[in-house]
Amino acid sequence: MVNRPTVPTCECGFVFDAQVAQALGISGRSALQDETLEDQKHYHVHRLTLGWITIAGFVLLCLTCLLLFVLGSPIMAVPAAGSVALLVKGARMVQTSRRGLRALAGTDGKLPRARLLKS
Repeated sequence: MVNRPTVPTCECGFVFDAQVAQALGISGRSALQDETLEDQKHYHVHRLTLGWITIAGFVLLCLTCLLLFVLGSPIMAVPAAGSVALLVKGARMVQTSRRGLRALAGTDGKLPRARLLKS
C-alpha cells in the first residue's frame, strides 16, 4: 500500500497514475502509459542481474582484502568490513526483484489497476 501522494511508482516499478506523476514532474519516462508486463519483467530481471553482480563484487573485494591482510597489510581489514554495504544492497536487490517477478507471474496477462493515494 502506498500512503504518500508523491509516490508515482511501486517498488516493483509499476506506475500508479502516469498522468498525475507527469503533472507533478516526478516521472523520469516520457511514455509512462506504455508500461507492459514485458517491460516490468525486463526491469526485474535487470535488477536481479545487478543484485547478483553486486554480491559477486562483495565476495571478490573481501577475498582481495583477505589476501592482502594475510600478506601483511593489516589495514586491509577495514575495507573488507566496510564492503558489507555491497552485500546488503545486492541482497535487497535480489529479494525485491524476485518478489516482483513472483507478483508478475501471478497476474493473468495484465497489470493491476492502481492509483495514487491522496491524503
